[in-house]
Amino acid sequence: MALDARQIRKIHAIRRSIGLDDDTYHDLLDDLFSVRSCKKLTVAQYCRLLREFEAKGAKRKKGKTGYPGRPNLDDPDRGRLFRKIEALLTEAGRPWSYADAIAQRMCKVQRVKWCRPPELGKIVSALMYDQRRRKGGTA
Repeated sequence: MALDARQIRKIHAIRRSIGLDDDTYHDLLDDLFSVRSCKKLTVAQYCRLLREFEAKGAKRKKGKTGYPGRPNLDDPDRGRLFRKIEALLTEAGRPWSYADAIAQRMCKVQRVKWCRPPELGKIVSALMYDQRRRKGGTA
């Protein structure tokens, strides 16, 4: 799935904020993904490029990018499951409200941040099922 205009704008804004000129930026894309334009990146490659930018000094914005009202992730099981949910949502290009809807339907809990680890595991399973379905694999 190709990137949308918002993601492309974000790439260029971050690129400018860390001071990458056009040639260096295009060389980076070529080295990492064998493409010269970010329009040809997949969502997974987009996420990897953002991590690469962070390694080069880009700061991650707080607020809209993360889960609003993110729960305490001190519990290792909850933290691991939330990171998995976040990765699956990002890959699918879905908002956190999609996970909230799954929590309401499957677990009878209004917000995913209120779920316990067994319920979070069910949400991960549902998102993985959705991922296989979207990729045309057997569900």
